[in-house]
Amino acid sequence: MSKRVTITEKIQARIRAAVGDPDLNTNDLAVYEARFLTTEPLTKGGFFNKARVSPPTLFQMAAYLTEEGKARPLHIMHEDDILPIGKVFSAEARTMANGETELRGQFYIPLSETASLTKLDNAVVDEVSVGMLNTHAFCSECEFDYFGAEAGWTNFMDLSCSEGHKIGVDGVHVRLAGLESWSELSLVGAGAAKNAKIMPRIKQVMAKADYERLAASGAPADARLVTTSYKIEDATPPTQEEPKMDLKEILAQLSASTTDAATVKVELATAKATVDTQAARITELETQLAASAATVDADKATLQTELDAAKADLKTADEKLVPHFEAAFTASGDAKIEAPVGLVAKLAMIEEKALKLHQVVGAKSDATDKQATLQSNEDARKSAFKLSK
Repeated sequence: MSKRVTITEKIQARIRAAVGDPDLNTNDLAVYEARFLTTEPLTKGGFFNKARVSPPTLFQMAAYLTEEGKARPLHIMHEDDILPIGKVFSAEARTMANGETELRGQFYIPLSETASLTKLDNAVVDEVSVGMLNTHAFCSECEFDYFGAEAGWTNFMDLSCSEGHKIGVDGVHVRLAGLESWSELSLVGAGAAKNAKIMPRIKQVMAKADYERLAASGAPADARLVTTSYKIEDATPPTQEEPKMDLKEILAQLSASTTDAATVKVELATAKATVDTQAARITELETQLAASAATVDADKATLQTELDAAKADLKTADEKLVPHFEAAFTASGDAKIEAPVGLVAKLAMIEEKALKLHQVVGAKSDATDKQATLQSNEDARKSAFKLSK
C-alpha cells in the first residue's frame, strides 16, 4: 500500500470541499497522488509530436479541478459508459526541479472498489491518463493557430502551418494554450494513453458550434483531443521537496505583470505621441524650408536681373565716356591717346592726371567751342586784310 496517501485533516477538508459535503466520512476512502500533466514535450507522434502545454494552461486546469462542490470523476480506461470509480478532489500547478511546470493532483477511490485498489497497490495499473481539449494550438515558430479560423484540413494533413513550418522537422511543434474542455481522468495501464476509446467522446466534450466548425474545415476530430499518461506517485515522501508555486502568488505575479504591461503601454503611447509631435514639427520645418528656398530663388532671380541691368548701364556709361576721355586728354596738351578698356581703368587715368570728372565730361564741348572761336578769329583776320576795289 505504498502508493496510498495518508488522509490528513488538510486532505480530509479538501475532499469534503470538493464534493460539497462537510460531513463526508473519509475513513472509507483511499487517496492517491499523480502527476496529471507537465509543460515538458509530449511523447506522442503526429500532430502532437513534441507538443508543449503552456504554464498558464496548467494553472487554469488547477483552478478548474479545485472548484468547490465540483469534484471531477475518475474513470477506468476511459470507459465512460460505466459509473466512475472515484473523484479528483485536488490539483495544483507548481514548478519542478528542472524548471518546467507540472499539474499534480490527488484523487480518491472508495475502499469498496477492491479490484481497482488491488491493481493500483500492486502497480498492475500504474498510470493516469488525462484527456483535454485546448483552445489554441500555435505553431512554435510563428503565431499560426491550428485551431483558429485560418486553419484547414490541409494543415492537419501536411502538419504544416501557413508559413511552411512542418511539425516534427527542425524542432517545430505546437504550443497548446487555453483549456477549452477537461475531458476526463482515467486509470490506465502503462502506455494506454493512446487508447482509441476516448476519441468518440470529442463530440460530447466539444461545444457544438466548435465541433461543427471543425467538421466543416475537414480537420480530423481527434486532432483537438490530446491525452497524456503519467505514473501514479509513490506515497513515500521525497527526500527533497520539489519547489511549489502558490496559485495566489502566481495570480499576484500575473496582476503585477499586467500592471507593468499597462505602464509600458502608457509609456509607449506617450512616446508615440511625442514622436507624432516631432514628426509634425519636422513637416512644418520642411514646409518653411521649402518656402524659404522658393523666396531665395525669387530673390536670386531679382538680383540677377538687377545685376544684368547694372552691367548694361556700366557698359553704356563706359562707351559714352570714351569721346569725352579722349577730348579731355587732348585739351590737356597730351598727344591723342587711345582710351583704355573699362570704366575703372579710364577713371584711374583721369585721377592720375589730376583731372576732375566734370572737366572730362565737359572736355569735348569746350574743345569744340575753342575750335569754333579760333576759326571765327581766323575768319575775322582774313576779312581785315581783304583789299577793297
